[in-house]
Amino acid sequence: MNFIELPPITDTLTIDGSTVTNLTINGPGGYATNTFTIGSGAAVTITHLVITNGLGDGPDCASSCSGIDNNGGVLTVIASTLKECYHSGIINWGGR
Repeated sequence: MNFIELPPITDTLTIDGSTVTNLTINGPGGYATNTFTIGSGAAVTITHLVITNGLGDGPDCASSCSGIDNNGGVLTVIASTLKECYHSGIINWGGR
C-alpha cells in the first residue's frame, strides 16, 4: 500500500469523525513526516479521530515527526487519540 503526505492545512478547517466509530487517519510513516501539518494563520478543529503514524527516521525527526505539527496556526483537538507518533502527538511552533 502506498501512502501520500497530505499538504499543509492553510485555511479554516474542521475534521469531524463523530459519525464513524474509531475513524483513523493513518500518516504516511515515511522519512521525516507528520500526519497533519497546520500552516501559519490556519484555524483547525479536529474532533473524534484517531491519528497515527507520524513517523520518520531521518535527522529532521529530532524536532518533528508528529501526529500534528502546528506551525503557527490555531489548533483545537477534541475527544481524539494520537498514537504511534515518533516525536510527540502534537508539536507547536508558535501555534496555540
